[in-house]
This record gives sequence, C-alpha cells and structure tokens, in this order.
Amino acid sequence: MGLDFARDPNNRAAKAALGRTQELLDSIRLGSHDPERLAYMTHVRLATDATEVHRDLADPAGAFAWSKLAQPMPADRFTRATGIRMAVLANSHLQARDLEPGLAAANISLTILSNVHSSRAHSYLHDVTRALAPWKNHPEVADLIQRTRTELPAVA
Repeated sequence: MGLDFARDPNNRAAKAALGRTQELLDSIRLGSHDPERLAYMTHVRLATDATEVHRDLADPAGAFAWSKLAQPMPADRFTRATGIRMAVLANSHLQARDLEPGLAAANISLTILSNVHSSRAHSYLHDVTRALAPWKNHPEVADLIQRTRTELPAVA
C-alpha cells in the first residue's frame, strides 16, 4: 500500500476529534447545566466508537487500545454495541494479520449478535467473514463463515 497512516491527515483529524470528544465528555456534569439526554454518552461508549474509528483508519493498535477501555460495557446490558465492538475488534486483528485472536473475537461477536435482530449489527460480522477470505481454507475460518451464514440473515 505504501500509505503512512501516521501522517495521513484523516488519521490526525480523527484522533484530534476523539481527543476533543474526551475533553468535552469530561466536562459534562449531569444535573447541573448539561441535558439529561447526554447520559448515554459515557467514556466506555466513546471507547466503543473510537475502536471502530481506528479500525476504519487501519490502525489496529489504536483499535486494541480503545477496545480495552470499552470492556466494562457489559454484553447483557449493551448487547448490540458489544457484539458490534467484538466484530470490529475481529476485523482489527485481521488487519494486523493475526488470525487466532480475530477468530476468537468473531466467535464472541457471533454468539452475541445471533440474539440481536439488527441487520446493521449483523453487517459488521458479515464484514468480518469477507475479511477472512485469505484464510478461507482454514477449518476454523470455514466453520465461522458457515455458522455466520446459518445463524445470521444475509445483508444486502
């Protein structure tokens, strides 16, 4: 590819925006002057979104770091968000050419998202199965791809 993501203006701008968002989030004081509708936006939620941003920037190390900060988001309470984050994490591992943790995260995502009725959420896992193409002859990859086709509806 030859693209240096550390010098990419989109990379710098995205990371600057995330930093500014963290600062603004730190300044929210619910019950004082900030609206109650901001209650959903927490540091853990920001970390979940930032994981996806870093995946999109092809920055697996950044995605891994932010994903660790998002781990306190319990899957039983934030099922869809956690399932999506695990699919994003799987894709980040595959970007780093690290199959085993990618498969582990994808399997967790499939377990979670098989109980979620959201084509958007399912599309994240279908993206993972496309990213697994270079390993399609690996038995565990073939199994995951088949289970995804069986357990989740196809995304148009």
